[in-house]
Amino acid sequence: MSHIGLKKAARIRAIHAACRAQGIDEDARHDLQRALTGRASLGEMNLQEVTQVFEHLNKLAPAKRQALTPVQKKMWSLWQQLADAGLVEDRKMPALLAYITRQSSIEAQGALNWMNAAQEKSVVEALKRWLARREMPSTEEKADA
Repeated sequence: MSHIGLKKAARIRAIHAACRAQGIDEDARHDLQRALTGRASLGEMNLQEVTQVFEHLNKLAPAKRQALTPVQKKMWSLWQQLADAGLVEDRKMPALLAYITRQSSIEAQGALNWMNAAQEKSVVEALKRWLARREMPSTEEKADA
């Protein structure tokens, strides 16, 4: 088998695996292939067409989330505590990323991945101070006691 034939066979196996992983049945796969290349059968396609189907399936695949580091888990935990205390309206990750962006001047898209240790510590400490302010009685509450 030629180099191109081996590459095509590997792509076809990858297409089958991607379809299984994404829950795409055989009929749906054939419809997708026909829509993309005009051919329903992978065997009838050339390498370029098989690659087109392969790349399309990769675009459909959900992005893999990276695991959070211990410091990032601490940020998340503090954010959830702030939400439980009613201090933040949105407890979801995009809201935390927006806060981190404001605190560290790093774009939200990669904020967690591009922060250095000092920036991480700064964000954690700011979240702790915010939570501590909520837990301390205000001067009005002290006067009422």
